[in-house]
Amino acid sequence: MAEFIGELDKMCCTLDVREQNGTPLNRDEQVVIDIYDAIGHIEGDGIHQFWDGADDGDRVLDSFRILGASEIADHLDSVRWAGGRDVDENGQYMFTAEEEAQLDKAESRVYALFSGLPTRLLEYARKRITT
Repeated sequence: MAEFIGELDKMCCTLDVREQNGTPLNRDEQVVIDIYDAIGHIEGDGIHQFWDGADDGDRVLDSFRILGASEIADHLDSVRWAGGRDVDENGQYMFTAEEEAQLDKAESRVYALFSGLPTRLLEYARKRITT
């Protein structure tokens, strides 16, 4: 997403390093990391990969709600069914044609809902996080 701001990238890298070094994140920091990572997963690999890769999907949904992005949280929750699918011999997720169509619509909708989200996330981070 072109909106990703260098300041947000840098902040998230700093938080990741702190966490990897054993410093637990507070809830505000976790909100930023959860949403930043979710955007990357969804835009890079799709909603089905988000649900497969989400360490704590419910916490991530709560993070969207804390940010004030409940519509995104509700939308992602409505397509939770897309995660945990088997893959075929080519490594492709196995969806019916109808499920593929539903997933395409869901991804188009979530991309539209992401408009402005990185800016909102950066504003939230600036107010609540010191790195």
